[in-house]
Amino acid sequence: MSGFEGFQKADFEVFAESCWASHAYNRQRLEVKLKLQALGKEVLERAGDLPSLEAALTDERPSVFNRHQVRNLRWFAVRPADERRFLRQVLPDPAPGLALAAEPEELGRHLQFLMQIESGFFVSGLCWPQAARVDRENMRRLLEQAEPAARLRQELEGLSPAGWWAGGEQISAEQVVEVLSASGAPDLLLAQRIDSGRVCQAGAALGEELSRFFSRLALVYRRFGWSRQNDRLGLGQKHKQQLAQAGGELRSGERVRIISGLAAGKTAVIEEVDKRGTVRVRLGNISLSLKASDVERHEAH
Repeated sequence: MSGFEGFQKADFEVFAESCWASHAYNRQRLEVKLKLQALGKEVLERAGDLPSLEAALTDERPSVFNRHQVRNLRWFAVRPADERRFLRQVLPDPAPGLALAAEPEELGRHLQFLMQIESGFFVSGLCWPQAARVDRENMRRLLEQAEPAARLRQELEGLSPAGWWAGGEQISAEQVVEVLSASGAPDLLLAQRIDSGRVCQAGAALGEELSRFFSRLALVYRRFGWSRQNDRLGLGQKHKQQLAQAGGELRSGERVRIISGLAAGKTAVIEEVDKRGTVRVRLGNISLSLKASDVERHEAH
């Protein structure tokens, strides 16, 4: 598909409850998925003030990952791989794998731009998934302060008719901090829900409309999502301490296993340890400079 050409009534009908568990609609759902993919690409290109994001889509086929029911199709875009890798190093996931999550790999642990097609509606906005603990806590701490909370209220005025949703239920702006603070709280969504009839009527112009909406959402993303420049959790400092500790524990001549990067899984010998948290290792005839957190002691068996 060369570009987004609009949705049709039939694109929404394949997400009726009677179709959720049936493989007979896989082909139709795949066609909707390709449209959604083209729309996502257009939106990211048009909304040029968005950060460099990685996009993915949920599966159009019933499977164990969606509990054998395709209730909707979701396109979402999250922070780039280098930032996700940084967060994994600093805060290893206490529940590895998200094995039965609809989102590919670990992407469901991050604040995400979202577009979703379901029976009767098209949803677009920003989602703080339940598993996105870094972004949720970063936002919670910000909203406990008067100035950031006032900024968010001001920006929400320009996002009308978007509203807040938690676990499928609409909530007020005043309930957002409560949801973020609650243990086991559901996904938090700042989104607009557009009736399928209006979506079909908009046709290809939907891409331009959503691009303007996402450009405004980008302000919320930058101000309330976690980043190295907006680190209310002190993760940058924690990472420096981890690197210093890891570098201090390693010694020249030790055998280590490389755990990330192109040489992941290979064993090497430490040639030099830097106090700044880097190590130089010998891998065969090659000398590599790595972060101390990219290697671990190799235990001989």
